Amino acid sequence: MLLAVTCVALGVAFGFAIVVLIAAALGVVYSIRRRRADWAIGIVVGLAVITSTGVGSSVQVRLDTGDQRVCYWGIPAYYRLMPPEVRRTLASLEDEEAPNRWVWCATQVGSNNADAMVHRFYRCAAVWVSEDREVAKLIVRDLADYLRKTHATQGLPDCSPMLWPDVVEVGEDFADGTVVVGWASMPEVQRYLAAKGRTPQD
Repeated sequence: MLLAVTCVALGVAFGFAIVVLIAAALGVVYSIRRRRADWAIGIVVGLAVITSTGVGSSVQVRLDTGDQRVCYWGIPAYYRLMPPEVRRTLASLEDEEAPNRWVWCATQVGSNNADAMVHRFYRCAAVWVSEDREVAKLIVRDLADYLRKTHATQGLPDCSPMLWPDVVEVGEDFADGTVVVGWASMPEVQRYLAAKGRTPQD
């Protein structure tokens, strides 16, 4: 019973992929106790081979800042953080609808590198903060909602018209960016803001 509760708790905390890791660990312990070192080695090697093919790996995105962490069997292995200034800028919005919470994000959908796409979307959202904080909040809310509902597996976020290259320009290294002059006159932008009940400020 205690083991089941522990597995569920770890699954909730790290994602249920961690159950595979727990099962492998229990298998190794059982094999050692039965004095079957060959079984233990087989389990470890098998898990390593499976992991090397990409099975068990996943990406999670932090909803408020767009930071990403790469996990193996539910355990964070390394982070792909936004540049510090971008992270501070997005975190300064302090929007309850885009909380400091991690959600799973697709890595590949057809030919689309979904996690890279989401990274760019958040970087573009940060550019909006200095232009119009309220618009930036709308964009980040839409990104968070998109990730919660689809995990970037399909479609685009509602705010995508605000993030296209003809509206927001960002450097390849995402170190700087600017909103295009005259953005408020663009039909796609006007439709998006009208749907949100907002009037452009310029």
